[in-house]
Amino acid sequence: SALEEFGTRETTEELKSQAILVSEMVQGNLSEERATELNALARKVGARIGTRITLVLPSGMVVGDSAEDFSRMEDHSVRPEVKEALAGRTGVSERYSFTINRKLTYVAVPVPAGDRIAGVVRTSKPAVVLDRALGSVYVELGLYGFVVALLAGALILYISHRINRPMAELH
Repeated sequence: SALEEFGTRETTEELKSQAILVSEMVQGNLSEERATELNALARKVGARIGTRITLVLPSGMVVGDSAEDFSRMEDHSVRPEVKEALAGRTGVSERYSFTINRKLTYVAVPVPAGDRIAGVVRTSKPAVVLDRALGSVYVELGLYGFVVALLAGALILYISHRINRPMAELH
């Protein structure tokens, strides 16, 4: 629906803005040697903005994650959004995360280092947040629709009685 498309677009734009800001924060510091420091930053910023942040090197190695133990995470270079970012473009995808057992919206942006890509900042949020928000909107719309239908029915009954009363008196 148009409402779902709007919500997805808004979430994607928010995640992109957040990823760009984090990209600027880690620019010049994205390396395996600084993984502990980068992970602490991802956790701190992720907690403050309510968004999962994953920092990925061009090799696909995760050097920071705000939600999981980065040292146990597998190669991320094959993730569609990360592949896009490693090619110098913003990558966007929505899929189920087996790491945290939820459907997520992902946005990844490249971290530039001169004429090369030093890595990727990926931000993500559960799609459930959007689904829950849309669900409450649909419930509200349904209730308003029901109330309008009741009022319309009452108005129709009133008008039909007003029209029928004079006709009944004629007979």
